[in-house]
Amino acid sequence: MNRCMRIAILAHSTNPRGGVVHALELGDALCRLGHDASVHAPDAGGRGFFRNSLARTVCVAASPVGRGVAAVVETRIADYLRHFERAEHRCFDVWHAQDGISANALATLKERRRISGFARTVHHVDDFADPRLAALQSRAIESADFNRMRSLVGWVERSETHRPACHWKALMAFASAQPISCGSASRSTCSGAPTCGKRCTRRASANESRARSLRDAA
Repeated sequence: MNRCMRIAILAHSTNPRGGVVHALELGDALCRLGHDASVHAPDAGGRGFFRNSLARTVCVAASPVGRGVAAVVETRIADYLRHFERAEHRCFDVWHAQDGISANALATLKERRRISGFARTVHHVDDFADPRLAALQSRAIESADFNRMRSLVGWVERSETHRPACHWKALMAFASAQPISCGSASRSTCSGAPTCGKRCTRRASANESRARSLRDAA
């Protein structure tokens, strides 16, 4: 695939947790390939992501939550939906959820015809006693158009060496079959959709410069 794409990667938090680390590493890898990746997450603490990234990072406004896991999950799904209801926030070619919260939000956006489909990485499966959480978990997996089970692909993952290579190759294979929808049924709803050619070259060059800056600052 030789075209530059805008890729939305959605995580559940901005804190240094497994799925969030993976999301940022995946965003870095996609940017090194010249794609325009953006990592999203609800920012409950208002501090932003725990580290810098080559990818754009988008902190989604997080509402106060009630007691209980179900209340937190449902509130964060609603936060994502509120953010992506705005057409200017949906200018992406590929949507990729890293967790059940973001996957449920994308499933709802797909039902509302705001996006055409999404990919999902299943980092783990829980045994929920709460039927609401169990139903949301099932929906987050079954509603995806492409699922990747991390436990089945034999990735090498260590605290200091995170390797998302298998992941982005699979994601690119999925993306190559997707229409450029800019997050809606009609491309005309957003004038900011990416194009090929010079824009991709500029993006790749900018990513290289950003990578050098991050290495220098480290």
